[in-house]
Amino acid sequence: MQLGGFEFGDFHVGAITYGSPVVAQVAPHHAHWVFSWLRQGHVTRGRHGRSFSAGDASVLAPGETHELHMSADMQLINLRIAHADLLQACHALVGVEPGQRLGFADHLRAGSSAADALQRITSLLALTPHYPHAAAVRLERSLQEAVMFELLLAWPSAISAYLGQPANLPETTRRARDYLHAHVEELPTVGDLARHCGVSVRALAKGFARHMNTTPLQYMINLRMDRAREQLQAHGRQGNVTEVAQRWGFTHAGLFAARYRKRFGELPSETQRSSRN
Repeated sequence: MQLGGFEFGDFHVGAITYGSPVVAQVAPHHAHWVFSWLRQGHVTRGRHGRSFSAGDASVLAPGETHELHMSADMQLINLRIAHADLLQACHALVGVEPGQRLGFADHLRAGSSAADALQRITSLLALTPHYPHAAAVRLERSLQEAVMFELLLAWPSAISAYLGQPANLPETTRRARDYLHAHVEELPTVGDLARHCGVSVRALAKGFARHMNTTPLQYMINLRMDRAREQLQAHGRQGNVTEVAQRWGFTHAGLFAARYRKRFGELPSETQRSSRN
């Protein structure tokens, strides 16, 4: 095994190369997001879990653990970013505080915008020289922010819904959006939302259609689907698929599965199965 890497400001970029098949367990106690790009070889999460091929990208959330089965020719590039730094970048980019829910998609195929961005970012950081000047810290901070902004733009996550929204939403629409994110676990109705904002359902719908290109109901459904996926990804230990669906207001199992597959490209049972491995 060969290990390499370097620090760039608060970031750590690491390179791992193996010369024989290896099984490794990721340490559970870490406060960073680890974005990985597989340069060569194959990696499988769990003995029969999700398989990653050359060019694929993945991400490991803070505190998340996986058993990794790696091929003899595996070469992996990791970019480690502190959770607090990403939260701050989210706020700077979209003007909202996402709380603890960043919810990055954990597997992106080779050729996707996220995989290409991660490859480009790590190459750029590696090629940036270390300057001895005291003012060089400003360069590092600027590049760090640019890196996080690009990852947030390119990588599907819980804040993706914000990216297409105007920077300055009208007050009522902004209040409605923020209320939904703060109270989605209470499964509010459109009527509840309109009453909270002090407007009619019709006025609320017009605001969402004009400024967010969707309806309040569809926005709520998508948000509940995102939270259901987060729960299914939580190591598969927070209830079965039916329980999770009902927890987030989806009482028809078949309809939930169809909507889930359309939104995420896989069935909810497949998400849970991958998380258990």
